[in-house]
Amino acid sequence: EDPRRLLSIPKRNGWLQFLTNHANDETDACVKKLSKYLQDDANVETVRQLAETKDQFGRVAKLVAPRHIKKVFQERLFFLGQYDIEDGQPIHQSATCIVVNATDAKMPEYFEKTYEENAGNGVDKEAFNE
Repeated sequence: EDPRRLLSIPKRNGWLQFLTNHANDETDACVKKLSKYLQDDANVETVRQLAETKDQFGRVAKLVAPRHIKKVFQERLFFLGQYDIEDGQPIHQSATCIVVNATDAKMPEYFEKTYEENAGNGVDKEAFNE
């Protein structure tokens, strides 16, 4: 166990359980304090550890958190608040360019919005996802 880890294994499980079961209500005072702490007070390394915490089932906090908490993780940790740059060597590098692997964290929202905008055109969700 890495002593620099913010949370012990039992506390990791509790953190993920809190995020998935109790952090959905943005108006709750405790959830507001958590959001403010993550957004304004916690250092980036603390936010990173909380976002990347895995529980006993392998769930990752930044993936299972409610939308408003995911947004804070994205704003604090991702390039331009959107791109989760993967570790590793660049795909391409030149004097004027560097290309890296990254995941666009806002892509699911984009597709959801696009589907909603086109739902009246006779496209069902299954066909749209294809």
